[in-house]
Amino acid sequence: MSGRRARGVIHVARRWLWRLLGACLAVAVVGWPAALASAATNEPPVPSGLHVTAVGSSQISLSWNPPETDGSQPSQYNVYMGTSSGGEPPVGGTSSPSSSTSDTVTGLASGTTYYFKVSAVYPQDCIDPCSPGAPGVESAQSTEVSATTTSEPAPPPPPTGLTATAAGSSRIRLSWTAPAPTPGWSITGYNIYSGTSPGGESPAGSSSDTSDTVSSLSSATTYYFEVTAVYQSCIDQPCQDTQSLRSNEAHATTDRKVIPGLKSQVIDFGPLAAHVVGVRFTVSASASSGLRVSFSSATPRVCSVAGSHVTTHRRGTCTITATQAGNTHYAPAPARTQSFQVGPVTPRTPRTPPALLIALAALILATAAGAVLVRRWLRVHRPNIQVKPQSDADGAVRMRVTGTDVTGTVRIEPHPAQVSSQLERAQP
Repeated sequence: MSGRRARGVIHVARRWLWRLLGACLAVAVVGWPAALASAATNEPPVPSGLHVTAVGSSQISLSWNPPETDGSQPSQYNVYMGTSSGGEPPVGGTSSPSSSTSDTVTGLASGTTYYFKVSAVYPQDCIDPCSPGAPGVESAQSTEVSATTTSEPAPPPPPTGLTATAAGSSRIRLSWTAPAPTPGWSITGYNIYSGTSPGGESPAGSSSDTSDTVSSLSSATTYYFEVTAVYQSCIDQPCQDTQSLRSNEAHATTDRKVIPGLKSQVIDFGPLAAHVVGVRFTVSASASSGLRVSFSSATPRVCSVAGSHVTTHRRGTCTITATQAGNTHYAPAPARTQSFQVGPVTPRTPRTPPALLIALAALILATAAGAVLVRRWLRVHRPNIQVKPQSDADGAVRMRVTGTDVTGTVRIEPHPAQVSSQLERAQP
């Protein structure tokens, strides 16, 4: 009996063991899809509390709260930006990574609204050590926020009325008028620009007053100048300097250096009349030494000079400079300038040339005179025509024409066919 009882116990234990294994297998089969579904819906936590603030006209600062996690913390954050709502780069697109919960975006356009979102990037969960450079797991993007950069303020006004006057062979004196006061700005000085061609000025010094003298210049050379004002503003921000636009352009020509022992000479250069755009004319001037005078244009945008011929290009003031360089007997003559206004071309009504008018008048007179002569000739030379029947031929007539340069008699007879036709009609 003991053996039979032992076999029964083993049989029952084996039955319960198979039941336990079947229950475990059922739990495993039923539980895995639920676990997978739970993992699929378990998104990585998203940063919250995104806040953006414009810092001036080209920067925006961002800050946000780290996501609440029970496990690993984000390894970095991605910042997304666009100029339209919902127009930020998508996940996986271009982004700006940040290792902290704040960032500052620079190089932005002034007066522009920008939209931002932030996502968190988590390190991957690897059973084995993760391979170097393995991409992390990125969360969804945070709630969108926006900020608008401040508009760039208009530049303060520049100086006006800049003038330039030669002060010898190496110096030129400048003076200008300070701009009107601008609220919130104070002028700390002026910057001077000079060059030897219009529009080609470069920095040449500074001044704290509304006048200055530029020295160390070449003799007998034309220089062009512009001036800017340097403003300072300290309202609601650290003091900063701002430079205005440039003033009007002015020019002057330094005197020629006089060599001792040479005779002096002067140039006689009379005033010039106004002209219109697109004309070419000749200028003249004379030097007391009898040497040839040269000409150049101080305003090449308005007019140009080739030899002694001036050509106008656009409206404005044309300034012509006359110079004489001297020789072994005469020192260079002081330069003389003359200016004139170049105006627009005025449309004119086309006029008939005088020669054509004269020709038309002559033709009309000749036609009238010819008609009078013909009428007189006909009145004087009126022909006299006499017609008489011819006695020696039936139906024939004799016509005599006199009173003209040609006098003669013509005999006219009917055609035989015509006579025959008349006879036939006359028969009963």
